[in-house]
Amino acid sequence: MGKSWISYASWCFKQAKDSQLNNNEAALRSCFSPILISEVSPERFKLTKDEVQQVKSLILNLLQDKGDMKCFKDEQEGWKFWLDSQEQSNSDNPLTTLVLQLVNIIETVAAAPGAENCGGESLSVMLSSRLKICLLNANLGLRESDVISTLDDLVNIWWSLRRRRVSLFGHAAYGYIQYLSYSSTQLCQNQMPVSNDESLKQKTGSYTLRAILYILHILLNYGVELKDTLESALMVVPLLPWQEVTPQLFARISSHHEQVIRKHLEGLLIMLAKQSPCSIVYPTLVMLMLMKRGLQKSYIMC
Repeated sequence: MGKSWISYASWCFKQAKDSQLNNNEAALRSCFSPILISEVSPERFKLTKDEVQQVKSLILNLLQDKGDMKCFKDEQEGWKFWLDSQEQSNSDNPLTTLVLQLVNIIETVAAAPGAENCGGESLSVMLSSRLKICLLNANLGLRESDVISTLDDLVNIWWSLRRRRVSLFGHAAYGYIQYLSYSSTQLCQNQMPVSNDESLKQKTGSYTLRAILYILHILLNYGVELKDTLESALMVVPLLPWQEVTPQLFARISSHHEQVIRKHLEGLLIMLAKQSPCSIVYPTLVMLMLMKRGLQKSYIMC
């Protein structure tokens, strides 16, 4: 059973990684489980028709609220047709051009790598900035105060796409956590065969560390997008294996730019401290000593 979980998790992680690098859903559809069909469909890589329609509606509402649609009153039927149209190929209409630009920005940022590869900047903040520049440069007489609420709605649409794009990482994390639960149960119940017991323990330990490192990678890079998935899973994950990466947890809790992820790490450390105080005390003392030496070195250099 443990081998099945680790294989499933590894497959999900590899597919998620490959889809990010290649941005090609066709490569995925040849080898998926029916359970995951929604996770590897083309909609995972771009906005759906309904979401594009939402973008259109938001832009029309923005201009109507601003009062800039009065010059088009005689063409209301034309605008209604434009709003209802599913085609995006006609770029003669200035609003169509603007919508295409906004959709392109949303889909491009949704394909960005994980949080640790984004230069310390939140993806949603970066997206909002790019969308704002696009709207203000559209020669529609919009001011920054006019677009604030529309930006929030556009970012919400982006969140839906982003979560779809990284959902396989969530499945991978779930698989690794299930493996940890299974292997921990086996160790506690001492159900390993007597023969080759030591080599089997070493192999299990290797798989366990691998699973922990993959979970940590997913948490640090996609913890915001997968908040709902990871939050409940991390509450029941076996804590003993996390002792191996306690220094990494401490390092990231003070340096990661996303508060949601720092909260996840803090929760893990608190649970670990309750179960095994020694595993927390030693790394804490080491970190304090390093900080103290750093301060002393800085003082001497000054």
